Amino acid sequence: MACALAIVLALLLSALPLPALASPAFTQTGPLKSDAGYFMVEWQADEPVSLEIAKQDSQAKPRVLYTGSN
Repeated sequence: MACALAIVLALLLSALPLPALASPAFTQTGPLKSDAGYFMVEWQADEPVSLEIAKQDSQAKPRVLYTGSN
């Protein structure tokens, strides 16, 4: 009986949708300002990320600032 219950439970759990992985996102609202000329950014991610910078109105390809898991 316990084995049958375990099988039913496993089937039910396998039918549940997996949670979507959230992409890293900045939580700062509005423009960033710096008197020093640089910023320190932090994030938490399960996989390596790529940090890119681009001008908002530019059609140019973003420049990669960092790629990795740190």
